[in-house]
Amino acid sequence: MRILPDFLKNGGSLRGGWRQSLMFPAVTTCIVIVLGVLTGTAIVTVPTVAWALFGVVMALALLQAPAHIRIASAILAAVCSRLVVATGIFSSIINFFHFPLALGAAMVSAFETSHRSPVRRPLEIGLLGLLGLSVLSWIINGGEVLRPLLDWLVFCEPFLIVYAIVNMPSDRRGVVVLRGLAMAIFFGQLPLMYFQAFTLGLSDPVRGFFIDMGAGAHVAGAVCLTGALVCCSRVLAADRMGTRLLWLLGGAALFFATILADAKQVIIPFLPALVLVLIVSMRFRLGRVLAFLPLLTVGILGAFSLYRPLQIALDWTLISRGILGKVEAFAVIAEKLSLSWTRWIVGLGPGNSISRVALMGLEAFVKRDSPVALLNLGPAAVTRELWAMTTSNWLYSASSVWTGISSWLGLFGDLGLAGLGLFGWTYGRVWWNVRARHGWGAGAARAVLLMMALLGLLYSWLEEPGFTLTAALVMGLGFTIDDGKIPDTVDRPMMR
Repeated sequence: MRILPDFLKNGGSLRGGWRQSLMFPAVTTCIVIVLGVLTGTAIVTVPTVAWALFGVVMALALLQAPAHIRIASAILAAVCSRLVVATGIFSSIINFFHFPLALGAAMVSAFETSHRSPVRRPLEIGLLGLLGLSVLSWIINGGEVLRPLLDWLVFCEPFLIVYAIVNMPSDRRGVVVLRGLAMAIFFGQLPLMYFQAFTLGLSDPVRGFFIDMGAGAHVAGAVCLTGALVCCSRVLAADRMGTRLLWLLGGAALFFATILADAKQVIIPFLPALVLVLIVSMRFRLGRVLAFLPLLTVGILGAFSLYRPLQIALDWTLISRGILGKVEAFAVIAEKLSLSWTRWIVGLGPGNSISRVALMGLEAFVKRDSPVALLNLGPAAVTRELWAMTTSNWLYSASSVWTGISSWLGLFGDLGLAGLGLFGWTYGRVWWNVRARHGWGAGAARAVLLMMALLGLLYSWLEEPGFTLTAALVMGLGFTIDDGKIPDTVDRPMMR
């Protein structure tokens, strides 16, 4: 009878009561054996179910792993799953394994930590508040049973990762592993992107880890530019000239890979984020910023001058016409919300406007052999109307940035002013708490937060796991690294 209390007390790992108990290994072994038999049977009969059972087995194993391993597994599942699926050996269902892994990492971390980060409570309020609001909006507006959970998971997954990182036990090794993981993600896909560029051609074929993904080139570019922000922060924080040069070359290689992928949509929000890195660094290293600024200016101006597609970002005539796609989508959603004052508060319902979950019901967004098709999500009437508005206008359908699709607009449509305010408040608390820290980790985290928020205005970037979980990794590391050094503890213990 003491197994569950011991589990919660000792963090859900093989510590304390669990290690001393013979029941837990026995029960776990039995469960794994049963699931293994069922998985072997299902491989022949129902492959999708087989991979789902395989995911359950892996999740049980990860519950016993250290916190940083659980976090790393969720992030790698989001970033590398499409590369693994492209081999043809694994089912496409593993593209969705990151959701339960991220949720599990956050839930276990709630019991595992022995200290209290100042951002922990705001994250708990935001995550639980958004979950409750999503369920309430679903009760009021209706829809499939899975919609509130799916909508909450898609929007809140990066917060789950940040929550798991800031709650990690005081373990220097864990921070080192996660920092190494970030570098591996940033630079690991560079050789693949350059190979794709020189063998398959520029633009869409340059997808890095995100092979066979419609927007893979843009997602790969977003991951690269996230790494470029980290590199710029390291350039300004490094003490040795040789180290600064290495980080500068790394950032330039990541930026150039984004140009090869023709990810213009990502480059524009990257520039304000880069300016923020410089502003943050000026408070402590004004001389280095002034020395770095001319080189950076020449690089950016050169990119705009030599790379003609990037000049579209300065075509104000095109921008003024294309932005109407977002304005008209907002008008449609506002009209539907005006039918009832409660809708302004709780929205049209999770997945009932223009969010990523709403688009899951459209045939144009879901492949027939995708596991998403098994959910049988039907598109809401508002989603059909907004999609028809996009496809009927040649300019809106020419580029995703001109469509009515936007994460912030989708959040507003699904969960109303309450959802928009609660999500924005949680986002703001992460920003405010990381702002109180110093060093390259905090500077990079704030820059990534800004780029992520701006991208959410352009398209459904707040709902793209390959990018958001990478960004969440940088944000989480911003709470663990100060002044270029890794502290012995992730945060100070709460005063009792």
